Amino acid sequence: MDQLLLLLALLLCGLLAVLRRGRAPPPPPSLVMHKISDPAVAHRALVENADAFSNRPPARLHVALAARRRGQRNENLNTLAHGPHWRALRDKEMVRLISEFLGAGTGTVVASLEWALAHLVDKPEVQEKLHGEVDDGEVSRAGAGMPYLHAVVLETLRLHPPLPVIPRHVHADAVGVLAGGMAVPPPVGDFYVNFSAGDIGRDSKIWSEPNEFRPERFLTGGEGEGVGPLPGPKQIRMMPFGAGHRFCPGVGMAMVNMKCFLAALVREFEWAPPTGTDTVDLTELDSFFKVMKKPLSARA
Repeated sequence: MDQLLLLLALLLCGLLAVLRRGRAPPPPPSLVMHKISDPAVAHRALVENADAFSNRPPARLHVALAARRRGQRNENLNTLAHGPHWRALRDKEMVRLISEFLGAGTGTVVASLEWALAHLVDKPEVQEKLHGEVDDGEVSRAGAGMPYLHAVVLETLRLHPPLPVIPRHVHADAVGVLAGGMAVPPPVGDFYVNFSAGDIGRDSKIWSEPNEFRPERFLTGGEGEGVGPLPGPKQIRMMPFGAGHRFCPGVGMAMVNMKCFLAALVREFEWAPPTGTDTVDLTELDSFFKVMKKPLSARA
């Protein structure tokens, strides 16, 4: 089982070389793009006013009514009816959806694993502490009873969220929600905003030494105690999987995959910088995913 996990990890790492070439599609040229890095503004937009920033057309059928008609209550707008009619997905829509699922389900995990290993190579004391925890546990149950593994994954996601920005289309009637969060006055009419997940996770008003890789901050008594991969209803401190209605539906699977792969890689090998160097280049490259500008090179 361990060998299979390691083989899958190596195959996924191979995919990264292809996926890193992708670039996020630009917004339509007629709409202006603005950047939002303030966690409070992001919370106000994505959580408190989630319907206005869902990148969805207004629902003719009320959300609660639609949920009741389907026999359940669910506030994830990805699963609710919009408008009075349903229709089958067109071929091009199906291709785009499958491409998104493949990219989001593999590329993000691979990129995050590479970042986690890079930091463990850069900080051998963290790697040693993590090895001591996973060496006594079962890789298949990496998500249970391994607080330091969980902390390492969260710290990796805080510093390097898989998607560097979360784009949203802003309608003219929702501009007021972004008050105080834009460097320039908002334009007249509709426009786009990029919520910078990377900047929000490194906000010095929320995190001490925000650029330092310190998993202990997520342990009991740390400043990040209780913080998870998804923001709570009151505050955004990090948002590697988005926030509000449009959070990533694969967050649970992504966390399990990262923990299982990372636990197997650390338990079976001791990772170190390449021969002749004792440093790791942690320079970031914001492509479709947040990847390392220079792919990780290490010896085991």
